[in-house]
Formats: sequence, C-alpha cells, structure tokens
Amino acid sequence: MLKAKAYFDRLMRDKKNGFLDEIVKAGLYLISLPFGLVVRAWDACFKLGVLKSYKADIPVVSVGNITVGGSGKTPIVIILAKALSLKGLKPVVLTRGYGKDEVDLLKKKMPIIPVISARDRVKSAKEAGSVFSADMVILDDGYQHRRLDRDMDILLVDASNPFGNNHMVPRGILREPVGSMKRADVIILTKADYGKENLKGLKTMIKGRFPDKQMLEAVYVPDRLTNVMTNSKMPFEAIKGKKICMVSGIADPGYFRHILSGLGAQIALEFDFIDHVTYTAGALESVLSKAKDSGCMALVMTEKDAVKIREMEFDAKGMEIYAVDVLAVIKENAEGLLEKICGFTGCETG
Repeated sequence: MLKAKAYFDRLMRDKKNGFLDEIVKAGLYLISLPFGLVVRAWDACFKLGVLKSYKADIPVVSVGNITVGGSGKTPIVIILAKALSLKGLKPVVLTRGYGKDEVDLLKKKMPIIPVISARDRVKSAKEAGSVFSADMVILDDGYQHRRLDRDMDILLVDASNPFGNNHMVPRGILREPVGSMKRADVIILTKADYGKENLKGLKTMIKGRFPDKQMLEAVYVPDRLTNVMTNSKMPFEAIKGKKICMVSGIADPGYFRHILSGLGAQIALEFDFIDHVTYTAGALESVLSKAKDSGCMALVMTEKDAVKIREMEFDAKGMEIYAVDVLAVIKENAEGLLEKICGFTGCETG
C-alpha cells in the first residue's frame, strides 16, 4: 500500500516519466477531468446559495492551500495562533487530522492553545466556543472546507512549486483550479528563499489575475535541534560538517534538504517517505543500519517525523537521532497581517 501511494505521488509530481508511467498518467488525467467538474460544481453551489455555509458565533480564520501538501501550513498556523494569543485573544485551532503527526505537533508546539481534531468542522467550531470559551477559530487546512463560513481566508502558495504541472488531482497536485485563488483575502508565498527564482513571475501572475490580493512572503528557519532519544536540545554545530542520513515523511523533502544544507550538514544518505508515513520499528531499524553502514554519524529528521517515533521501541544501532524544528517567519509586515486578521474578524486585542 505504501509503495503504491508513493508511486502515485511521484506520478502526480512528474517524478516518474517512463513509458508505462506515461500510460498511467494518461489514465489519471482522464480521472482528473470529472474531479475538476465536481470541484467547480461544488463551488458554484455555494456561490448560488444552493449550499449554505454555517456561520459560527465566533470569528473564523482559515489557513489553507489549493495543492496537495507541501506548502508549510502547520508552522504558519502555529505562529499565527501564538501571536494572536500573545495579543490577548483566545484562539482554538481546528484541524481535520489527516495525519496524527500534524495533530501531535500542533499540540506539542502550542500546549496552552486548544487543538480540536475532528472530521466535522462545524461541530468543532461550536465546541470551540462552548467548551473552551474561545473568541476566535483558526481553521487548519480549511480552504476547501466550505461548510464552515470564515471571516478571513489566508491562502498559502509554495513559491518553489506553486501549482505543480497545473493538473487537477489525481494527475497533478491541484485540489482546485488556480482561479479559486480569488476567494483568498491574503496570499502568503511560502518558501520564498527556496523558490526565489519563481517569485517574480509568480507575483506578476497573481497581480495580473487577482490585482486586489495582498501578498506576503514567508520562509522557514531552523529553530531547534533536538536529540530524539533524550529530548535534549543540541547546538546546530552537532551536525555542521558531519556526514548524516536525512529521513523525511513530508510532501516536500527538497526544502528540508535545503535547510540541512544551510546548516552545513553533509547529506550522505537520504530516505524520502510519503507524507504522513507511519513508521515501524523494523523499517526504522533498517534505515539506521544502512545509515551506519554508510558511515553516517547521525540520522536527522523533521520534527513532524520525530513526534511519531519518540514513544516507539527500537534498536538505534548506536546511532544518534536528531530532529530539526523549524519556525515560520513572515518576512515583512507580520504585524500588519495580525491587525488585518483582527480587522476582518472583529476581534479586539487586549
């Protein structure tokens, strides 16, 4: 099953281009056509009032994207929730919980901010107000969740790979047509450093098609290096100039590779698993053995991956295992964004 998911993910991102792969892609393209029609019909139903959105008693801010994974939603949700909390607001984060790793990471990074993981976002929004006395809701990955009305839509666009091959799922990574960006109130171009070659053209395209949209840029910087086995903080010098094995189960391992290279790590071996992968002790021990045989001094993974193995029992093969935690940084006018959120939602800061 995992191999099949990984294979189709690579087809969607055009990372498999053999003769048989192209045949499969043609089939996926045919499937993507009716999917696109359904998405457009769904949008039209809400526009025409055939389907109604539930208006919560408290303001709702959505953070989402129009592509499948890789835009860096979780770190953005974390910094916004924390910043709004510091302003005296009481936010609650609602997440669909597609991957338990993201839910665990949200709770770990925001221990005093409630996180509700549930399929029914409308029910969760009601719970946020009645149970947690929240005065606002942050909807994680909510751009497509039209059942819950929102006061503000923040759309993230990965500058390094904005729209993939411009095909809809399952042929490409688009969950909605690019034109759906018109629903956004603010567009944040993420990974602006990694995708700097695309920035000018991307901004020109967005300004041309959606001239009224405010655009911001965000990058992700390494914030903490942790020994996964002891949960102790380590200096980044612990991996600088060292031969390491990179392990990731995220949509865009390229950006994690970029971060590690920026820290001076020498990536001698790399294992890229599918997004939200569930690690087993056997698979992890196999990776550790290969890393040790390759002369790596440590295995380095994302914090999102690390939360899934901290409680596992496995043989580390005498290897150090480190996790790199990243912090999202909005490059300019972050304070203005917070003020805009408060303006849209009507929330009053303390």
